[in-house]
Amino acid sequence: AGKQLLTDAHFLLAESKALRQRLSRVAEPTVTVTVGVMPGLLATAAAAAFEDDDPARRAVVVQVGWAEQVDVVRSGDVDVVYAREPIDRNGLGTAPLLEEPRDVVLPATDPLAKKKRPVRLADLASRRLLQDPATLPEWYAIATPEHRRPGQMAHTVEEKLELVAAQAGFVILPRSTTSFYRRPDVRVRPIEDIGPSQVTLIWDAATDNPARDAFVSAALACRTQTME
Repeated sequence: AGKQLLTDAHFLLAESKALRQRLSRVAEPTVTVTVGVMPGLLATAAAAAFEDDDPARRAVVVQVGWAEQVDVVRSGDVDVVYAREPIDRNGLGTAPLLEEPRDVVLPATDPLAKKKRPVRLADLASRRLLQDPATLPEWYAIATPEHRRPGQMAHTVEEKLELVAAQAGFVILPRSTTSFYRRPDVRVRPIEDIGPSQVTLIWDAATDNPARDAFVSAALACRTQTME
């Protein structure tokens, strides 16, 4: 009887230890980091690496627009954003992630859209820019006075393409965005005399958040997988 009790006790103790470990894992709180990404960028690989490193972590990825990319960080709605320059860095923690070429998006009927050579900024000086001029100071410096005046502006990529298709003007977008969004009534052309689009990770520098910092490290390690 004693030998049988000893045998059963080893089994029961092992089962009890395994049960405690399972309950402990279930009871562990999940740490969530909310990640904002601009159109055309991918946080999938970074999110997977972040979660694989600790099963208690979760990364929630949401789309953000250029006009709100900094505001959602400062309001606390998002912990870290894959942001596109230029940005107001006041109070932000930042880490450069990558850069990519930019393209001009024109109506399909625009004569520039049919040229084989790359477009130059001077070609666009007498055309209407349909986005915030702060995103393209190089164009504003050479634009005609008539076209510098504020006009109709779009904020989302879909709105921008809709206005371009309606022949209201042009937009300049990063290549990952022009590759992701396509429609038959607009044309994408390379532009040769403008610098690349810079992608920067941003977060609230005044907030201590170890999980967010771990995600930033994962994002930097996965930078080559940020674009398709």
